[in-house]
Amino acid sequence: MADKTTAFLEESAADAMDAISQAASDAKERASRVGQAVVAKVDETRDAAAGALHDASKTLHSQAKRLPRGRNLAHSAADKLDSAAGYMAEHDTSEMIADAGSFLKRNPGKTLVLGMVVGCTVGWFLSGKRFGR
Repeated sequence: MADKTTAFLEESAADAMDAISQAASDAKERASRVGQAVVAKVDETRDAAAGALHDASKTLHSQAKRLPRGRNLAHSAADKLDSAAGYMAEHDTSEMIADAGSFLKRNPGKTLVLGMVVGCTVGWFLSGKRFGR
C-alpha cells in the first residue's frame, strides 16, 4: 500500500512539475512575442523621433542667435539633440537597448539616482499635488 501511495505521490509531483514547466515556457514565449512587438513598434517610430529631434536641434540653433545670454548653452543643447538624433537614426532598437544596458552596468550610482528621480517625478505627477494644488 505504501509503495502505491509513494508511486502515486511521485507521479503527481512529476505531473505538477511538468505543468509548471509548461506554464513557465508558455509565459516566456508570450513575453518574448510581446517584447518583439514592442521593439517592432519602436522601430517604426524611431526614424520619425530622430527627425523630430533633428528639427528641434535646428530650431534651437536658430533661436539661440536671438538670445542675449545663454547662447552657448542653447547651442550646446542643440548639439546634444542633434547627436541623439544621429544615434537614433543609425542604431536599431535592439542596439539602443544593449547600449543602455551597458551604460547602466558601468554606472550603477547614476542608474540609482536616475531611478530615484524618475520614481519621484512619476509619484509627484500621479499624486496630483502639482502647482500648488
